[in-house]
Amino acid sequence: MRYLKSLERRIKITLILIKSEGHRMVPLKLFMKTWKLVSGILSIVLSVFVLFQSALAGVANTMSANGEAGGSAGLFVAILLLAGGIVSICVRKSVKKGGNIALVVLFGLAALFGFTGAGSYGDLYIWSFWCLINAVLAVVALVKMKKSLKTA
Repeated sequence: MRYLKSLERRIKITLILIKSEGHRMVPLKLFMKTWKLVSGILSIVLSVFVLFQSALAGVANTMSANGEAGGSAGLFVAILLLAGGIVSICVRKSVKKGGNIALVVLFGLAALFGFTGAGSYGDLYIWSFWCLINAVLAVVALVKMKKSLKTA
């Protein structure tokens, strides 16, 4: 019985449509699943670049003895970006809200660390903005999923 309720819930979520393009309808679940896969892969790839850039920025900060911590903040952003990308790929098919909450926390913390600790490391603002976009879209997915479950 419990399995049937879960299956019925998933079917209702799949049938809720968010966008109409003439004769073609795109369900919410399909759109968010694709976005989570794409953003997860991009986040994992970008985390490698952020990691190397942050290491070099940290070395430059240490050698110039300017007291900035942009390299260290970048390392935190790279680790959280990698974790957020992995979670994004893993929870893309989930109909529960726990995965989206985890994405909001991971990408939100990465954006916070990046924006507050960038200093003269200008690229960190770009990576932090990417994290902010992912966090906002996870919030949108969370709100849309909650609304679609209430209407279904």
